[in-house]
Amino acid sequence: MMVTEYCPMGVLVRDCKKDKRVAKCNQSIYALKNFKGDMFRISQDVFCRSTIYNSNITCMLDNLEEVIDIMTLNESASYLKSTYNLNESLDIIENQILDMIEDKYLNEIPLKEGVKVFNTIK
Repeated sequence: MMVTEYCPMGVLVRDCKKDKRVAKCNQSIYALKNFKGDMFRISQDVFCRSTIYNSNITCMLDNLEEVIDIMTLNESASYLKSTYNLNESLDIIENQILDMIEDKYLNEIPLKEGVKVFNTIK
């Protein structure tokens, strides 16, 4: 679901009264259609805000690495804090990102051919 101040129905109806109690657009059913042909119902409230309903599950957590891959460490932390409404400080989030990166290099990314392994003490 998304709420927007933009009123696409007002553009279509063209004689929008900005009062949904008497407006023509309140008497019809509207929807947005995406490039796949999926339809998303739109409703309006009395303040001319539009609510777009989407029943498709959208979760960026599966693509989180791709999303933050092009960002700096600070940008990634800020993005995560604001997008997921995190209470942790940016420093803590940055440290957690660094821990995740370290874990990925230690456990998932294979060493290049010819690289010698040295044991390190933490």
